Amino acid sequence: MTLVRRMKVHTQQICGIAWSIDASQVATGGNDNQCILFDVETPKNEDSDSQDADEPNRELIIRHKWTHSAAVKAIAFCPWQKSLIATGGGSNDRGIHFHHTFTGASIATINVSAQVTSLIWSTQRREIAATFGYANPEHPIRIAVFTWPECHKIVSIPWAEDMRALYALPYPGGPPESKNGRLLNSETAPTVSKDGKVYEGSLVVAASDETIRFHEVWGVTDTRHRKRRGSSSALGSEILENLEGIYREGPAKIR
Repeated sequence: MTLVRRMKVHTQQICGIAWSIDASQVATGGNDNQCILFDVETPKNEDSDSQDADEPNRELIIRHKWTHSAAVKAIAFCPWQKSLIATGGGSNDRGIHFHHTFTGASIATINVSAQVTSLIWSTQRREIAATFGYANPEHPIRIAVFTWPECHKIVSIPWAEDMRALYALPYPGGPPESKNGRLLNSETAPTVSKDGKVYEGSLVVAASDETIRFHEVWGVTDTRHRKRRGSSSALGSEILENLEGIYREGPAKIR
Protein backbone atom coordinates (compact mmCIF):
# COMPACT_ATOMS: atom_id res chain seq x y z
CA MET A 1 0.00 0.00 0.00
CA THR A 2 1.25 3.45 -0.90
CA LEU A 3 0.47 6.73 0.84
CA VAL A 4 -1.12 8.88 -1.87
CA ARG A 5 -1.63 12.15 -0.02
CA ARG A 6 -1.37 13.63 3.46
CA MET A 7 -3.27 16.72 4.56
CA LYS A 8 -3.07 18.69 7.79
CA VAL A 9 -6.31 20.57 8.22
CA HIS A 10 -7.05 20.32 11.96
CA THR A 11 -5.02 21.61 14.88
CA GLN A 12 -5.86 18.59 17.07
CA GLN A 13 -6.73 14.92 16.59
CA ILE A 14 -9.26 13.99 13.92
CA CYS A 15 -12.03 11.88 15.44
CA GLY A 16 -14.73 11.89 12.75
CA ILE A 17 -14.96 11.55 8.98
CA ALA A 18 -17.75 10.94 6.48
CA TRP A 19 -18.17 10.85 2.70
CA SER A 20 -21.23 12.08 0.86
CA ILE A 21 -23.34 9.49 -0.94
CA ASP A 22 -21.99 10.45 -4.37
CA ALA A 23 -18.40 10.86 -3.06
CA SER A 24 -18.33 14.50 -4.20
CA GLN A 25 -17.71 15.79 -0.67
CA VAL A 26 -16.00 14.66 2.50
CA ALA A 27 -16.28 16.11 6.00
CA THR A 28 -13.86 15.75 8.90
CA GLY A 29 -14.34 16.47 12.59
CA GLY A 30 -11.64 17.09 15.17
CA ASN A 31 -10.89 17.67 18.81
CA ASP A 32 -10.29 21.31 17.82
CA ASN A 33 -14.11 21.66 17.75
CA GLN A 34 -14.10 22.10 13.97
CA CYS A 35 -15.99 20.28 11.23
CA ILE A 36 -14.44 20.94 7.83
CA LEU A 37 -16.28 20.24 4.58
CA PHE A 38 -14.25 19.52 1.44
CA ASP A 39 -15.29 19.42 -2.19
CA VAL A 40 -13.69 16.58 -4.13
CA GLU A 41 -12.71 18.07 -7.48
CA THR A 42 -10.73 17.07 -10.55
CA PRO A 43 -8.48 19.96 -11.68
CA LYS A 44 -9.83 21.51 -14.88
CA ASN A 45 -6.35 21.82 -16.40
CA GLU A 46 -5.66 18.15 -15.83
CA ASP A 47 -4.35 16.27 -18.87
CA SER A 48 -6.75 13.33 -18.98
CA ASP A 49 -4.48 11.39 -21.36
CA SER A 50 -1.66 11.37 -18.83
CA GLN A 51 -3.79 10.05 -15.97
CA ASP A 52 -5.02 6.59 -15.21
CA ALA A 53 -8.76 6.63 -15.91
CA ASP A 54 -9.37 4.51 -12.82
CA GLU A 55 -7.39 6.80 -10.52
CA PRO A 56 -7.95 10.46 -11.47
CA ASN A 57 -5.91 13.12 -9.71
CA ARG A 58 -8.57 14.62 -7.46
CA GLU A 59 -8.12 17.58 -5.13
CA LEU A 60 -9.80 18.28 -1.80
CA ILE A 61 -10.89 21.91 -1.64
CA ILE A 62 -12.08 23.34 1.68
CA ARG A 63 -15.62 24.64 1.23
CA HIS A 64 -16.90 25.36 4.73
CA LYS A 65 -15.84 25.23 8.37
CA TRP A 66 -18.32 24.88 11.21
CA THR A 67 -17.24 25.62 14.78
CA HIS A 68 -18.74 23.63 17.65
CA SER A 69 -18.35 23.92 21.41
CA ALA A 70 -16.64 20.51 21.70
CA ALA A 71 -15.03 17.79 19.60
CA VAL A 72 -16.89 16.62 16.50
CA LYS A 73 -17.07 12.83 16.17
CA ALA A 74 -20.51 12.27 14.62
CA ILE A 75 -20.97 13.36 10.99
CA ALA A 76 -23.65 12.19 8.55
CA PHE A 77 -24.58 13.28 5.03
CA CYS A 78 -28.29 13.00 4.30
CA PRO A 79 -28.87 10.15 1.79
CA TRP A 80 -31.96 11.71 0.20
CA GLN A 81 -30.95 15.39 0.19
CA LYS A 82 -27.48 16.01 -1.17
CA SER A 83 -27.10 19.45 0.37
CA LEU A 84 -27.94 18.47 3.96
CA ILE A 85 -25.40 17.34 6.56
CA ALA A 86 -25.70 16.71 10.30
CA THR A 87 -22.90 16.99 12.86
CA GLY A 88 -22.80 16.14 16.55
CA GLY A 89 -20.88 17.91 19.28
CA GLY A 90 -19.15 16.43 22.29
CA SER A 91 -19.73 16.78 26.02
CA ASN A 92 -19.42 20.58 26.11
CA ASP A 93 -21.60 21.05 23.03
CA ARG A 94 -24.41 18.50 23.45
CA GLY A 95 -26.06 19.37 20.19
CA ILE A 96 -27.02 17.94 16.79
CA HIS A 97 -26.37 20.61 14.18
CA PHE A 98 -27.77 20.71 10.66
CA HIS A 99 -25.97 22.57 7.88
CA HIS A 100 -26.55 23.38 4.23
CA THR A 101 -23.51 22.17 2.28
CA PHE A 102 -24.17 24.54 -0.64
CA THR A 103 -24.17 27.83 1.30
CA GLY A 104 -22.66 26.73 4.61
CA ALA A 105 -25.71 28.05 6.45
CA SER A 106 -26.62 26.56 9.81
CA ILE A 107 -30.23 25.39 9.53
CA ALA A 108 -31.13 24.00 12.95
CA THR A 109 -29.75 22.67 16.23
CA ILE A 110 -31.21 20.08 18.61
CA ASN A 111 -30.04 20.24 22.23
CA VAL A 112 -29.72 16.62 23.41
CA SER A 113 -28.01 17.17 26.79
CA ALA A 114 -25.37 14.55 25.96
CA GLN A 115 -22.26 13.83 23.92
CA VAL A 116 -23.29 12.85 20.38
CA THR A 117 -21.27 9.79 19.34
CA SER A 118 -22.91 8.90 16.01
CA LEU A 119 -25.63 10.02 13.60
CA ILE A 120 -27.52 7.86 11.11
CA TRP A 121 -30.10 9.14 8.64
CA SER A 122 -33.07 6.98 7.75
CA THR A 123 -33.14 5.98 4.08
CA GLN A 124 -36.93 5.66 4.03
CA ARG A 125 -38.13 8.52 6.21
CA ARG A 126 -37.23 12.10 7.02
CA GLU A 127 -35.69 11.08 10.30
CA ILE A 128 -32.27 10.84 11.90
CA ALA A 129 -31.06 8.58 14.72
CA ALA A 130 -28.43 9.61 17.24
CA THR A 131 -26.46 7.78 19.91
CA PHE A 132 -25.16 9.41 23.07
CA GLY A 133 -22.12 8.94 25.27
CA TYR A 134 -21.41 11.07 28.33
CA ALA A 135 -24.59 12.81 29.42
CA ASN A 136 -25.93 15.20 31.99
CA PRO A 137 -27.11 13.64 35.26
CA GLU A 138 -30.61 12.20 35.16
CA HIS A 139 -30.33 11.65 31.41
CA PRO A 140 -30.62 7.88 30.71
CA ILE A 141 -31.38 8.18 26.98
CA ARG A 142 -28.67 6.60 24.81
CA ILE A 143 -30.49 6.34 21.46
CA ALA A 144 -33.02 8.77 20.02
CA VAL A 145 -34.73 9.39 16.69
CA PHE A 146 -35.75 12.85 15.51
CA THR A 147 -37.93 14.02 12.63
CA TRP A 148 -36.65 16.43 10.01
CA PRO A 149 -37.09 19.35 9.64
CA GLU A 150 -39.43 19.54 12.66
CA CYS A 151 -36.66 18.22 14.98
CA HIS A 152 -39.22 16.40 17.13
CA LYS A 153 -37.99 13.44 19.18
CA ILE A 154 -40.16 10.42 18.36
CA VAL A 155 -38.05 7.57 19.79
CA SER A 156 -36.17 7.44 23.11
CA ILE A 157 -34.26 4.37 24.26
CA PRO A 158 -32.86 4.50 27.80
CA TRP A 159 -29.88 2.46 29.00
CA ALA A 160 -28.38 1.76 32.40
CA GLU A 161 -26.94 4.87 34.01
CA ASP A 162 -23.25 3.94 33.73
CA MET A 163 -23.39 2.72 30.14
CA ARG A 164 -22.59 4.76 27.05
CA ALA A 165 -23.27 4.26 23.37
CA LEU A 166 -19.84 4.64 21.78
CA TYR A 167 -20.65 4.28 18.10
CA ALA A 168 -23.41 2.97 15.81
CA LEU A 169 -23.89 1.99 12.20
CA PRO A 170 -26.86 0.72 10.17
CA TYR A 171 -27.44 -2.98 9.61
CA PRO A 172 -29.19 -3.01 6.21
CA GLY A 173 -30.22 -6.66 6.24
CA GLY A 174 -33.21 -6.05 8.47
CA PRO A 175 -33.80 -7.25 12.03
CA PRO A 176 -31.23 -9.99 12.70
CA GLU A 177 -32.65 -13.49 13.11
CA SER A 178 -31.34 -15.52 15.98
CA LYS A 179 -31.36 -19.07 17.20
CA ASN A 180 -30.49 -19.99 20.76
CA GLY A 181 -29.19 -16.47 21.30
CA ARG A 182 -26.76 -16.62 18.35
CA LEU A 183 -27.07 -14.46 15.24
CA LEU A 184 -27.61 -16.22 11.95
CA ASN A 185 -25.88 -15.33 8.71
CA SER A 186 -26.88 -11.80 7.69
CA GLU A 187 -27.85 -13.10 4.25
CA THR A 188 -30.77 -14.92 5.84
CA ALA A 189 -32.26 -11.71 7.21
CA PRO A 190 -34.93 -10.63 4.70
CA THR A 191 -34.97 -7.08 3.36
CA VAL A 192 -38.44 -7.46 1.83
CA SER A 193 -41.23 -9.45 3.43
CA LYS A 194 -43.93 -11.40 1.63
CA ASP A 195 -46.44 -8.58 2.06
CA GLY A 196 -44.20 -6.18 0.15
CA LYS A 197 -42.87 -4.22 3.10
CA VAL A 198 -39.24 -3.19 3.31
CA TYR A 199 -37.14 -3.64 6.44
CA GLU A 200 -34.94 -0.60 6.78
CA GLY A 201 -32.78 -2.50 9.21
CA SER A 202 -31.45 -2.18 12.72
CA LEU A 203 -28.88 0.02 14.37
CA VAL A 204 -25.81 -1.84 15.56
CA VAL A 205 -24.51 -0.03 18.63
CA ALA A 206 -21.17 -0.52 20.37
CA ALA A 207 -21.61 -0.03 24.10
CA SER A 208 -19.21 0.81 26.90
CA ASP A 209 -20.04 -2.46 28.68
CA GLU A 210 -18.18 -4.43 25.97
CA THR A 211 -21.39 -5.49 24.21
CA ILE A 212 -22.86 -4.95 20.75
CA ARG A 213 -26.58 -4.22 20.69
CA PHE A 214 -29.12 -4.36 17.86
CA HIS A 215 -31.96 -1.85 18.04
CA GLU A 216 -34.76 -1.87 15.47
CA VAL A 217 -35.89 1.75 15.58
CA TRP A 218 -37.60 2.06 12.20
CA GLY A 219 -39.41 -1.23 11.70
CA VAL A 220 -40.88 -1.74 8.23
CA THR A 221 -41.90 0.60 5.44
CA ASP A 222 -44.56 -0.03 2.82
CA THR A 223 -42.88 0.04 -0.59
CA ARG A 224 -45.88 1.86 -2.04
CA HIS A 225 -45.35 4.79 0.35
CA ARG A 226 -41.58 5.08 0.49
CA LYS A 227 -41.60 8.88 0.10
CA ARG A 228 -40.52 10.48 3.31
CA ARG A 229 -43.39 11.89 5.22
CA GLY A 230 -43.67 14.96 7.39
CA SER A 231 -43.03 18.54 6.35
CA SER A 232 -43.01 19.30 2.62
CA SER A 233 -39.81 21.27 3.15
CA ALA A 234 -36.73 19.09 2.75
CA LEU A 235 -34.32 21.64 4.18
CA GLY A 236 -36.68 23.47 6.51
CA SER A 237 -36.14 26.70 4.56
CA GLU A 238 -37.76 27.86 1.33
CA ILE A 239 -34.87 30.28 0.74
CA LEU A 240 -32.26 27.50 0.86
CA GLU A 241 -34.44 25.28 -1.29
CA ASN A 242 -34.73 28.06 -3.87
CA LEU A 243 -30.93 28.33 -4.02
CA GLU A 244 -30.67 24.57 -4.35
CA GLY A 245 -33.46 24.34 -6.94
CA ILE A 246 -35.51 21.83 -4.97
CA TYR A 247 -39.05 20.93 -5.94
CA ARG A 248 -41.52 20.61 -3.14
CA GLU A 249 -43.73 17.59 -2.73
CA GLY A 250 -47.27 18.40 -3.77
CA PRO A 251 -48.63 20.98 -6.24
CA ALA A 252 -46.42 23.89 -5.14
CA LYS A 253 -42.95 24.19 -6.63
CA ILE A 254 -39.96 26.18 -5.49
CA ARG A 255 -38.95 26.99 -9.07
